Amino acid sequence: GSQNLILISNPPDAETKRHSVRRGFVDGHSKRLTTNSTLLPKPSPMPALQSPSTSIRVLIVDDSVLVREGLQAVLAEHGKAAGIEVCGEAANVAEAIVQAAHVQPDIVLLDIKLPDGSGFTACREILSQNPKVRVLILTSFTNDSFIYEAVTSGAQGYLMKEIDPLGLVTAIQDIRAGRSILSPAVTAGVMRMMRTDHGRGRAG
Repeated sequence: GSQNLILISNPPDAETKRHSVRRGFVDGHSKRLTTNSTLLPKPSPMPALQSPSTSIRVLIVDDSVLVREGLQAVLAEHGKAAGIEVCGEAANVAEAIVQAAHVQPDIVLLDIKLPDGSGFTACREILSQNPKVRVLILTSFTNDSFIYEAVTSGAQGYLMKEIDPLGLVTAIQDIRAGRSILSPAVTAGVMRMMRTDHGRGRAG
């Protein structure tokens, strides 16, 4: 017999058959008479695969075309599954401020040294326009004065450009979730600043 049966029937004896016919069991709208039968439930359909419920819109700010295109390629390849999408790019402070107001990103990846000024200036202006934006500094510099200014300008993260692609994706997700991110080298600088400030407080 077939291995893919939905309806399984046991041969009824005469008395069972007469009883079942008298009951006149109606199955749905088909009005068919059943005897001593068992109807197996149909399998439930598989749930459809869903994309991330919310996307993470990223604005890239860097004066290097090569860096901007590289970041776009990295996020397109490694960030798509996390819902990360690049919504715009800028090459200087003025463009960054205009683009941030226009595209309304969730995250701004921001370089420090830009042709027309400091990334920290852009950071303060962007956050004054939209406090919900999260700024992640992505740079090659780790000196303490830059770290201090990043913190005071309102940036939520400070990472080195040497970070690997998956590390960058994770950092963007963490920043979007409200966490603050520092690379290990930057953490050392923050600790130095804390010790210095603590020493000044005790001295005063």
